[in-house]
Amino acid sequence: MTTRAPDPRRVRSRELLYEAATALVAERGFAATTMEDIAHRAGLSRRTAFNHFPSKGELAVEWAMRREVAATAATGGPAPGDHVPDRIRAWFRELGALTDADPDGTEQMMLGWLAALGPVRHRTTAARRLAEWIERGRDGGGIDPATDPDVAADLLFDGYLGAVLRWCAIPADRRGALTPMVEALVEQALVGLSPR
Repeated sequence: MTTRAPDPRRVRSRELLYEAATALVAERGFAATTMEDIAHRAGLSRRTAFNHFPSKGELAVEWAMRREVAATAATGGPAPGDHVPDRIRAWFRELGALTDADPDGTEQMMLGWLAALGPVRHRTTAARRLAEWIERGRDGGGIDPATDPDVAADLLFDGYLGAVLRWCAIPADRRGALTPMVEALVEQALVGLSPR
C-alpha cells in the first residue's frame, strides 16, 4: 500500500489559517475572533477555513498540540541510560518558555482550548508521552520502580494545567513568568517519583 504525499497547497492553506488564527487571537482575544476573520487574514475563503478546522476551537486544540510537539523537539525524548527526571524538567521548562514568550496569545488560546474541551482531547497525547518516559525511567533512569507511569503522568500533566490556569487568572500586569511556577511544581512532583 502506498501513501500519498500531502498536497502542498492544503498544507500551506492549513498553515496560513493557523498563523492567522494565532495572530488574531493574540490581538483581539479568542471570543472576539471569528472564523471569517481568520479566513480573511489568511487570504482564504470561509469554506476553506472550515474544511481545515471545523470550528475555532479546533484551532486552539491544534495550538496546544503544536506546543507539545515543539517542547518535545526542543528537548528530545529520553534515550536509554538518560536520567528521565532531567528530560521531564527540560520538557516542562520548554512549555513554560513558550508561554512566557507569548503570554497574551497563550492566555487567549488557553481560553479557546478549554472551550473546545482541549483537556479532554489533548490530554491523552501529553499524558501518554510522559507515561512512556516515566516507564523508561523506572528501569534505572531516576524514577522509582514502584511508580505507576499513568498515575505519575496524570499528576505531572494535571499539575502543569493547574499552574497555567492559575497563571492565566493573575492580572497580566502582575503575572510574571510561568516557567518558575512550572519548574517548582515539576520539581516537587519529581521528589515523589524518585527512587527511595
